[in-house]
Amino acid sequence: MRLLNIFLVGILFTGSAHAQFGSFLKDLKSAAEGIVQNQRPETVPVPAPAQSQNTKQETFVPGPPSKENTPPVASSSSPTKATPKGPPEKSPLIAFQCKINGKELIYRNNLDSDDPNISVRMESVNAKPLLMDYDWRSEAKDPLYVSEETGNRALLTTVYFKVKQTTYSISLCEGMMCGNVNQPYSFAVFNGDKKISSDLCDEDTASEFNFPIKSDKNGKLLTQQKSVLMIKKSSLKFNPFD
Repeated sequence: MRLLNIFLVGILFTGSAHAQFGSFLKDLKSAAEGIVQNQRPETVPVPAPAQSQNTKQETFVPGPPSKENTPPVASSSSPTKATPKGPPEKSPLIAFQCKINGKELIYRNNLDSDDPNISVRMESVNAKPLLMDYDWRSEAKDPLYVSEETGNRALLTTVYFKVKQTTYSISLCEGMMCGNVNQPYSFAVFNGDKKISSDLCDEDTASEFNFPIKSDKNGKLLTQQKSVLMIKKSSLKFNPFD
């Protein structure tokens, strides 16, 4: 009986020791796992593998431009200057107008006023004897004059006026010997009997003669307002080709 008690006490002691040792191992395992987790490095994203050098990359090729966005192509035959707009429209107030080297020359009818006249404005047409701008108007004692010359396959009609010794003239040449048909008008300046300048009106800038003159059934010139325009032949050579 005593031996049996000793055996039972041994078994109980041995089981208790095993239980405590198992608990100790469990606690040690938990502590070790905590240490491992605290020392584990952060996860670093792994870069994607580089493409093989043999992989063919697509190249962007732009398509043809749309019609709306296509810029105009300059043609070698296209003119570089602006297209002329054509001669000025006819107006009863304009006796004549054109541009000479881009500068305006205007004869204006003021025939319905109480003091009828024809005014002339020249925008620096010539450096001499004109100033920067020049305005002139006809008077009863100093009107404009009309001269007509025929011959050498040309008809030259000239309206001119005088300021002291200086004569200013605008001429219309009609006929085979008048040069460029698109430039029939010429403006000339005389000092006494000497022509000091002569210029053709720029193309597509001249209006038609609209002075108060007309031709009778025989072709003879007649003036409609002698106070501002008189018919008077001149000895000056108005023809721009003389």
